[in-house]
Amino acid sequence: MKKIRYIIFVIFISVLVLVGIRFYFLNVKQKFNLILISIDTLQADHLGCYGYHRDTSPKIDKYAKNSILFKNAYSQHNSTFPSHTAMFTGLHPIIAKALDVGIANFGFIPDELKTLGEIMRLNNYRTAAFTDGGYVTGGLGFNKGFEIYEDISKTGSKKNIEKAINFINSLKKNERFFVFIHTYIRCPFALLSCRS
Repeated sequence: MKKIRYIIFVIFISVLVLVGIRFYFLNVKQKFNLILISIDTLQADHLGCYGYHRDTSPKIDKYAKNSILFKNAYSQHNSTFPSHTAMFTGLHPIIAKALDVGIANFGFIPDELKTLGEIMRLNNYRTAAFTDGGYVTGGLGFNKGFEIYEDISKTGSKKNIEKAINFINSLKKNERFFVFIHTYIRCPFALLSCRS
């Protein structure tokens, strides 16, 4: 049970970010860039930035030092599709009609719900997502609002990160962006080499 809580903990750190972004756009004129990294099945208790004693995540730890690191976050659900639906809509999975996805019962994000990608796009952000597919494929509605949404199944997070870096580096200096990277495995994040 503890292991499941930690897995979901990492995923839902981002839920607070989504809620904050909604309110931020209402009150602040200054623009910022957003990189949302979802590492499905990663345990927070195995990352140095959360106090793990082994040096298992030096690049993530370095990235976390200059980022917002949430120490307390709670998952809205214990599986990928409903939890990411909550992350992208800011709504509890029951309200978002994101019932648990099973082999025979694939859910999708209803068209009437605004997603983070759509909100960012409406605010003139360039948007791109690079995922490992699975339960966050574009066909399930996660692609709403994204200029680019690539499900790169089986190539792993390294390819997702390379594509995200290429997208970011292709933008003009004054263009603001939102990039979503999703993977099911841990990897050494090279995002530190992107433009700031």
